[in-house]
Parts: sequence; C-alpha cells; structure tokens
Amino acid sequence: AKNHADNDGWDVIDAEIAGKLTSGSSVRIVSHTVMSPSLLASINEFKGKFGNTELVQYDPVSSAALLDANQQTFGTRAVPSYHFDKADVLVAVNCDFLGTWIIPVHYARQYATGRKADGKKMSRHEQIESHMSRTGSNADNRILVKPSEQGQAILALYNEIVGGGAAASLPAEAHAKVRAVAAELTRNRTRGLVVSGPNNLGEQLLVNAINNAIGAYGHTITTDRWSMQRKGSDRAIAKFADDLAAGAVDAVIVLDGANPAWD
Repeated sequence: AKNHADNDGWDVIDAEIAGKLTSGSSVRIVSHTVMSPSLLASINEFKGKFGNTELVQYDPVSSAALLDANQQTFGTRAVPSYHFDKADVLVAVNCDFLGTWIIPVHYARQYATGRKADGKKMSRHEQIESHMSRTGSNADNRILVKPSEQGQAILALYNEIVGGGAAASLPAEAHAKVRAVAAELTRNRTRGLVVSGPNNLGEQLLVNAINNAIGAYGHTITTDRWSMQRKGSDRAIAKFADDLAAGAVDAVIVLDGANPAWD
C-alpha cells in the first residue's frame, strides 16, 4: 500500500489492501512470537477470508531448537516450567537464565529462593560456558570451555549419566570437571536440573534425555503448564525465504516490531 496521510482511517487502508488481494492470494503474515489471544483471533479471522495465509513467527534470539526438541520429546512445541528454586544441583550450559534466557526475571526470583542459606540446603550451581555471563558470575563453579566445545560438554555429561553416545572430544581437565558434575547430578536424583542456551537441536535433545535420566521431570521441570513466550520457528522463516525466492508469495504483511531482514 502507498503511504497514507494521517487523516486516512483504517477503513481506507484496509480497502486498498483488500483490493489487491483475492480469496486465492498466497499471503504471509510475519511476526515475532504472538501471545495475544485477540491478535491471534484477528489473524484467524483474516485466514477465514484469505485461506491461503500462513502466520510465520520468529524470535530475534531464537529458541527454536529447544521448542523442536520438546516437540520430539513431549509432542508439545513450547517451553516447560523450570523450577530453579527446587533444584539442589543446577547445571547451565551457556545459558544466561538470569540475564537473557526466556523469562530471566521469573527465573532470577526462583534462583534467589534456592540460594538462600536459611537453615536448609543451598543449591549448588555449575556453569559451563565460553564467556563470562551474568549467570556465570553467580555460579559456585564455572567450567570454561571453547564455544566449539560446549556441545561436546553436553555429550560428555550425557555419556556419564545416560550412556551410549559418541565419544566426547574435550580437553582432559574439562572432561574431568564434567565427570564430577555428572556425579553430583546422579547423587541428587529428582533434585537436579540441566538447562542449555544454544540453539542446537541435537544438544537440546541430549539435555532432555539427561533431565529424564536424573528424574527432573515432575520435580524441577514440569510439563503441565507450558510457556508460550517463544513460538518462533527457524524452519518456518527459512521456508518463507524460499517461497519468496520462488515467487510463490503474493503479499507479505509484517506486524509491528518484526523486521526479519534486520533481525
């Protein structure tokens, strides 16, 4: 649509856009994660008239691998409820859950509860990362690895707890430290929690398997209330780009805030 003067109402703008579309038009609505029920209802109403419409959601900092892993593990593509306050042993792999990861304010409050030495056991926090994060600065112990070794650290943890994975390639010192962390998790079954920040499907599947092996599900992680704060799909935005390149899209509507070319 052309630029409109301030006195043009939505009826004028809607009429101009609708005049360029037909019931068979291939339309893509591009947005960040949409949580608003009213906005989702409006999008579904739009789809009712223009049936060949797809909503393409993405997150500038993608959590798609975590969501896809949960889809494979649980059949639900969403973020489970993490209970940092219930974890006696917490292991985070390049996961800044106090600063930037998913719902940091909520997680920080839980974390603070578990870290209070008020007559009960204070949680033990192990951070595996390649840089100093806000979360890492609060850890009891940091295991420093290269960025290329973070996935190998998860694999090493998996091999120690679950077993059966390919041999992990880690320096001997880091491997020994990961082995010690695995022993801590094993001793604290149902009271351990492992979280991982990297957007890597294989790594997130390994983390799910580790949490399952230590009995975290139903205790430090619950799946009865899912968080829908991240819905972005890397596959969906890649397919959208392919469809554009193939000339298979007639119209694109970008919702306020979204800017995939920049993000």
